[in-house]
Amino acid sequence: MKNNFTAVKIALSLLLLLVGDEYRSQYVASTCQSTNEALIGIDRNDWAHNNLEVVNEGYLHNFIPPELPCGLENAQITSVVANIEIISINNSTNCNGVPIFGNVLLNCVLSTSSICPIEQDVLSAGCAFGQGVTTTGNYSLNLSGCGVNPNVSSIIGVDIIPATEILASCPSNGAAISQGLISIQYTICLDYTYNMNGPVACASSIVLPCNDGDDCTLNDIMTVDECDNSIVCVPCAGNVAADCNDTAVILCDDGNPCTVDDQETVSACDNTFVCIPCGGTFQADCNDTISLPCDDGNSCTENDLETVSACDNDIICIPCAGVVTPTCDNVIILPCDDNDSCTVNDEVTVAVCDNSFICIPCAGNVAADCTNTIELACDDGLLCTIDDMVIVSACDTDLVCIPCSGVQVIQCDLTTSLPCDDGDPCTENDVEIIDACFNSDICIPCTGTPIFPDVCNDFDCTNGIEFWNNELCECDVELTILGCTDVNSCNYDSEANCDSECDYSCLDCRGVPFGTWAEDNCGICLSPEDEIRDLTCLAGPFIPNSFTPNNDGVNDYFNVSTARPFAHFEIIILDKWGNVVFTSDDSEFRWLGNKNNGNYYLPPDIYSYKFSYRFENTSTETIFAHVALIR
Repeated sequence: MKNNFTAVKIALSLLLLLVGDEYRSQYVASTCQSTNEALIGIDRNDWAHNNLEVVNEGYLHNFIPPELPCGLENAQITSVVANIEIISINNSTNCNGVPIFGNVLLNCVLSTSSICPIEQDVLSAGCAFGQGVTTTGNYSLNLSGCGVNPNVSSIIGVDIIPATEILASCPSNGAAISQGLISIQYTICLDYTYNMNGPVACASSIVLPCNDGDDCTLNDIMTVDECDNSIVCVPCAGNVAADCNDTAVILCDDGNPCTVDDQETVSACDNTFVCIPCGGTFQADCNDTISLPCDDGNSCTENDLETVSACDNDIICIPCAGVVTPTCDNVIILPCDDNDSCTVNDEVTVAVCDNSFICIPCAGNVAADCTNTIELACDDGLLCTIDDMVIVSACDTDLVCIPCSGVQVIQCDLTTSLPCDDGDPCTENDVEIIDACFNSDICIPCTGTPIFPDVCNDFDCTNGIEFWNNELCECDVELTILGCTDVNSCNYDSEANCDSECDYSCLDCRGVPFGTWAEDNCGICLSPEDEIRDLTCLAGPFIPNSFTPNNDGVNDYFNVSTARPFAHFEIIILDKWGNVVFTSDDSEFRWLGNKNNGNYYLPPDIYSYKFSYRFENTSTETIFAHVALIR
């Protein structure tokens, strides 16, 4: 059987009344037990044994009244308050909501077979029975107020009983706790109130001999409580007996700054009982000093002082020195660096007595040139450039190193519309779009809105030729005249309107009927006036080293020319970062300085190219060179 009294709490209520310290409140003592101190067994409540088919299992506790202190041996109980704190309830699913009762019994043996009358239920409201609780919380009941009046020798039983028989879903087999169907964590405390005031410590005392542990005292005594000698009212102490038979040396201060290691001899039993007065060893040092006027021989200082030992002025602790008072009455000029890269010959003017005392700050002469430049945005005044920039001296932005200029806008970025005549009588509102910067550049050729005609679709040369009459802007019919209609043929018929077989045997190398041009031995078509017909095949390609694509009709494009045809041709042009900006395998190419034949025109710069070529019956040649794009 578990010990019923493993958790006992004695609480003394020491409420002082205003009428004086002699009066105290009624004495209160408490005793507590918890789940771990319970005896798990059958409900001891006689009602359960008389009325239930199966008696529930519960947590059984017995409380023995606490021992009373000295002076309260004849006290009687005036009230007992039972307090139950239910901390947690753990049920199986079928036993959720089982009511829990806190049955109170008097003088009932703590065993699994005891049966005793129930006196009260702490967990039912008021002084009633049979309600119980289903939730955690703090519950309290004044047993004396509900007719339960135990005396100082009464054993009070408090049993925590889960009533499993109330729920049909919860097995009522008398072993719900043992089988783990339900478990409860709780604390039960009984507060006993007695009809006497609590004892006042040291209200009655006695004197006992003792030893205060001090060899310097005699006749040691202490005052203790008469009922409890462990309560000390006046601590142990004796009478001090001080003399110089037993002495001690302690540190002191003899008041003389020129002595060290000051000591005095006192009684070992009383340090205030002096046997040999305080005294020390004379010593002059720099621990105690004074300042005296002097002359440090420096014309730049004033108020010169030296620090000496207060005990011996011949001992110098800090040599003579004065306070430097620099002024700009006496100055020197020193080289310096004003951290300005745009100045030279930097100088600073300082006081002679203190070079850190600046009279005129460090500065130099500005030296602006074009060795160190920055780029600034500007406006070159030209409508047809963008990103205008000017290169100026970093030291003087008024010094222009490279005048303001911009990047030529892409061809046809800025345009304007002009009326025109597209030569077609069957259109109206003719307009051409030209570059606003270069009016000679046509961005969109002249064109108008068509005047839609009827469809002319009879072209079989049988019943006449149906054609579009530009003057009438309608279909018309003319008689069929059979003949060669190709003006470049040898038998061209200007009257013919229905084509027949043409003869081209009379064409020269230019394709001109009955022409006088002929090919030389290099396969080049030349006029009769060319006197060096047989030397042209010896000439290599001609490649210019610059061009100016400004639409002035002179050197506007970059190309490769030769007097004889190429059998193989390839050119690749790159910018200064190695990016390809143009390629072609057409020997008749013309590069206008635009990137990859697009609408973006490159800025002026030096561009590299790789040119590979071969003539008929020759090996492949490769040229690496540069060309300057100038705008």
